[in-house]
Amino acid sequence: MKVLREVGIMASCSVIFGYPMETSETIQETFDFCFQNKVYPSIGFLMPLPYTKMYEYAIEHGFIKDEDAYLDSITERQDICLNMTKLSDEEIMGEIKKNALKLNQMLEIGLDASSLIKTGGPIKHTNLKTQLKADGALDPDKIERNENDFSFNYSQATFDEDVRI
Repeated sequence: MKVLREVGIMASCSVIFGYPMETSETIQETFDFCFQNKVYPSIGFLMPLPYTKMYEYAIEHGFIKDEDAYLDSITERQDICLNMTKLSDEEIMGEIKKNALKLNQMLEIGLDASSLIKTGGPIKHTNLKTQLKADGALDPDKIERNENDFSFNYSQATFDEDVRI
């Protein structure tokens, strides 16, 4: 993130919580990493989709008991649709909100408590536009989107049976 900022590239990050091995400690580690990189992430929750290894894992391990009901319950990634951790929904959400609030304060982002997870996007919760203009490296108002964009897809991730859950 530092290198990207130094060369005038605006970047954001997204984190997904709720993998089977997620704990209070891993949540804390994720937010610590975000702080080290001076970035407030877009926060989402694992949402296994049909025809992915994670979906198969969720069915095989009893997280999805009724496929129709699960598929009907999917809303958006910023809502817990399926919790595959040993934490309750309240515990995982509490840990995320606690750490998000702390990160928000340490980075001086200015989000209110109702916007810690549903932030409205990176432009609304960063001051990168101001930073970039101040640095003179790039005018964010004149950026054009490159339609040949890509992202990484972790839907093929697999987990060994001996994963500590």
